[in-house]
Amino acid sequence: MQKLTSNYSISGDQLLPNHWEALYNIKKILEPLAKATFKLEYRGIYGNTGSLWQWLTKLDSLLTFMEKQKVRLAANKYTNKYVITIVELIWEKLDYYYSLSNVTLAYQAGVLLHPSRKFWWFETHWALRPKWQEAVKDDFEEFAYASLKSRPPTLKVMATHSSPHKRKPCTKY
Repeated sequence: MQKLTSNYSISGDQLLPNHWEALYNIKKILEPLAKATFKLEYRGIYGNTGSLWQWLTKLDSLLTFMEKQKVRLAANKYTNKYVITIVELIWEKLDYYYSLSNVTLAYQAGVLLHPSRKFWWFETHWALRPKWQEAVKDDFEEFAYASLKSRPPTLKVMATHSSPHKRKPCTKY
């Protein structure tokens, strides 16, 4: 590295072709992360962005993407080693947060209770991890039974009686 002197000029600095390729690869790696962050930071008003169920599914897709990038970059012998390091560090950080999803059932329950996801999502995305699937199923069943047992008796009584406010069928169509 050159020492900066008073007669230093930036005109001598330039990016070489391998630098441009590294920048292209970094951009390709970071774009899905930026899109996922943008999508998940919204408030989940209509269930299409920023909802709890999306966190686990998005993290899973990002981990899959990073694994594919590792393979793609490793296949090219001219790939900048720093780019491979970036992918590995991103994968480690994503995996760390993915492992935290086991701390609370909320993320898994969000996927289980989503009308278009349910348990098939775990069967599809965790096909090679049957123990994880069983753990999700067991934890959710345990949570559901515990929450049913802890309900106040007034709610059970209210649920058994028919409501005085019944909806009338709509006949204007």
